[in-house]
Amino acid sequence: MSAVPAPVSLRRPVGADVQAAGELHAWSWRVTYGPLLSEEERLLLTTEERVRLWTRILGGPEPRENTWFAVLAGRIVGLVFSGPAHDGDATPDVGEIHAIHVEPGLHGRGIGRLLLEAAEADLAEAGFARATLWVMRGNREACRFYEGRGWRPDGREKRGPMGDFGNLPVVDEDRYGRSLAKIP
Repeated sequence: MSAVPAPVSLRRPVGADVQAAGELHAWSWRVTYGPLLSEEERLLLTTEERVRLWTRILGGPEPRENTWFAVLAGRIVGLVFSGPAHDGDATPDVGEIHAIHVEPGLHGRGIGRLLLEAAEADLAEAGFARATLWVMRGNREACRFYEGRGWRPDGREKRGPMGDFGNLPVVDEDRYGRSLAKIP
């Protein structure tokens, strides 16, 4: 893997970041998941839909939710959002990486690693012993990324709307997990 570009930094979001976060999230979804969806399904991956999500997240995070943005040359080029796991089998000591995205074209530069490590540290600091995340089936790049950082499939799978948002395409996802015991 090549090194992280020197000027990339991580910072916490501010309310004014809603539009930029929604645009990046939607762009990343279209590039990453678009090839796995039909044309009709791809049309559902809108900036407006993602801005609504980020308005909720940045407008009033729930307890134990955290967000980081990766910034390069003054613009947001990556994001990660974590908090309590929402799965029916989750216990109170399980956290979840709900979203992690890096600007298309900047993969492989260490930005995702920085974001993932920051989210893992947030989850550990919030008292979670274990973390989970969901990967759309067929997203081999994401599977390699997570497995290279100690995440493993835990055998749980689901079929439903992307990110559990009812207005998005129905997809198959596999859950990954890892212990947070050694995370500082």
